[in-house]
Amino acid sequence: MGEGSTERLRPDLDRLTVAQAAEALGISQDAVRKRISRDTIPHDRDNAGRVYVYLSPSETVHKTDQDDDQDDTSKTVQDSYIRSLEDQIAFLRRELERKDAILLNLTERIPQLEAPSEAREAYETAEEQQGRGQPQSAAGGAQEGARRPWWRRVLGR
Repeated sequence: MGEGSTERLRPDLDRLTVAQAAEALGISQDAVRKRISRDTIPHDRDNAGRVYVYLSPSETVHKTDQDDDQDDTSKTVQDSYIRSLEDQIAFLRRELERKDAILLNLTERIPQLEAPSEAREAYETAEEQQGRGQPQSAAGGAQEGARRPWWRRVLGR
């Protein structure tokens, strides 16, 4: 369209200033001007030299008070969700610390739970010496097998 013309390109398009077009498209005014210079967006100039951009109504976003209310509600929901996630993270961190403390406590007690190996060997040696001096009966062998740990019975020691 020629310069100085104030006629609309098409009646189904909205005629907007560069600032309005930038807001409607969600881009900067410089981006709109760049599109105008590349001639990728319909535009024209009026007699005063102002540039107008033509956009279809589907491209423009008209904000209403209802949209602002929805934005506030959306922000409140997001804030609530973020707080919920932060609470969950704090809970999980406390649980990790608690479980770490339990594991640390258990690992410190493991040496206390294990009997000294010298005492075990002395017990086994005394048991073997008693068995050598007496003939084993079938019942005696079964009783001895019941007293021995399962792994000794399996390995045959």
